[in-house]
Amino acid sequence: MEFEDDIQKWKMLKEKLLDAVDSAKVKMRKYLMSKNKEELKQELRGFETPALETLCDDIAAIENEDYEICQAIQEVLRERNSN
Repeated sequence: MEFEDDIQKWKMLKEKLLDAVDSAKVKMRKYLMSKNKEELKQELRGFETPALETLCDDIAAIENEDYEICQAIQEVLRERNSN
């Protein structure tokens, strides 16, 4: 019985964590979309390269109109690669 309770608690915790991550992604996306392209690129320059490499998949790909985020990410990555 105790084992089953632990499993239920784990499932509930997992759901809460997934909801928190989804909420954070939406907030991040909205924040980034509130910026013009130069502000967005400036903001993205503060991210580490591995984070930028996954940002399109995790955040920008949520909705089709967020291609501006991916485009800005690609430009920042190209800047880094050219240096």
